[in-house]
Amino acid sequence: ALASSLEAHKGQYVVVVEGSIPTGADGAYCTIGGRSALQIAKEACKDAAAVIAVGTCAAFGGLPAASPNPTTALSVSDDVVLRVHEVDASYSSVVKVLDNVTVQLPRGRTVSVVGESGSGKSTLARVVVGALVPTAGTVSLAGTVMATNRTLDQCRAIQLVPQNVRGALNPRRRVGHALRQAQRIHAVGSDRADRDRRSRAILEMVHVTPERLEHRPFELSGGELARIVLARALLVEPQVLILDEPTASLDSNVKASVLEMLDEVRRDLGLALVIITHELATARALSQRVLVLHDGQVVETGPTSTVLSTPGHDHTRSLLASELTT
Repeated sequence: ALASSLEAHKGQYVVVVEGSIPTGADGAYCTIGGRSALQIAKEACKDAAAVIAVGTCAAFGGLPAASPNPTTALSVSDDVVLRVHEVDASYSSVVKVLDNVTVQLPRGRTVSVVGESGSGKSTLARVVVGALVPTAGTVSLAGTVMATNRTLDQCRAIQLVPQNVRGALNPRRRVGHALRQAQRIHAVGSDRADRDRRSRAILEMVHVTPERLEHRPFELSGGELARIVLARALLVEPQVLILDEPTASLDSNVKASVLEMLDEVRRDLGLALVIITHELATARALSQRVLVLHDGQVVETGPTSTVLSTPGHDHTRSLLASELTT
């Protein structure tokens, strides 16, 4: 059973689970350290496309294993928070910018959308966040197709972190005002004191000192601004974050710390992230899956490690070649 399952999932990767020899002491599961093998596999393989459930434990004489249960086995479609289905989009009746784009994203995972300038990456972000109405297809949040006029809860659930972080803040107002205003618009927080308390807490989460609440944008570095704009989005408690070129304007040292912070926030809050980027290094660092856009069409998609190491499409190979020459 194990051999046939591995053959069926050829091209994906296997995670080795360290631990003692299974004892099967509970009589119902092939156990390691008191937990079922399926439970351990689901934890160890949370970045893999699927967990293979087999009827017997292959190790040490075929000890009894948990029966495969379709309600607990993990697949790529489990707990999908964002689904974009066969979306077309255009800015006029002549030019189609997105053509039949489909992507789904489970909670707590990251997908990177990569492609050259003009491929449709930012247009896809606008469709997902609700700033552009698709000409065909649907965008669903937690299984519910969202209408043209989204509810306040739906607007709050999907937040965009723009590329131009300096332009995203009013240069004449202090950071504290920007964070309070976002909470007021989305009906978060009970009063000014509560919103200030929440602002201080979220700044600490993104590694910015609360004293920055009293500063204006021009007094802050690019790295600090990137973290503060992210904090503003997090304050409204979204389920999905769309980050448009999150590291494009940062130097290498700041870029590394911002990438580490983004992944930490994803893990701590269980957020789903959509990374819009032309930097393949950013996709490798943050995402479990990658989607390659070219002329508004998805030309390749799959696990990041597979697509960016053994690409199957000429355009993906071209992007990788361009990376080597820059």
